[in-house]
Amino acid sequence: MTKKCSTTLGPILDGGSVEHGFNDKADRSVGYQWTIRQVTYTELTEEAGGAYSYRLRRDDQPMLVFKMNGSPTRDGRRYGPAFNDVEFASLEDARRHAVKRVEQARKRDIKKFGKEVAA
Repeated sequence: MTKKCSTTLGPILDGGSVEHGFNDKADRSVGYQWTIRQVTYTELTEEAGGAYSYRLRRDDQPMLVFKMNGSPTRDGRRYGPAFNDVEFASLEDARRHAVKRVEQARKRDIKKFGKEVAA
């Protein structure tokens, strides 16, 4: 089963930006940026009526999660997909995923731009 929930975003708990040390074809510095924040889901009640904005949430999903949002960067500014969120049960899991994403982005960009950069 699913339920309708509102979301409350907490403050940013962790985040950062990394430059990979090379440029793309347009000579922009290539990197990756991420933020991690706590998100609380609250089930909407019948009294709330037809809330304009809600998220469907399965009954077995936790109501308190840590959301990691990451994006490639060009010259330090976000570049590419806007909806790139992943939820985790703990802050440490989200941090581990951010480290993994940075390395995946670096490898992808090395391949994409044909750079020979040491790991």
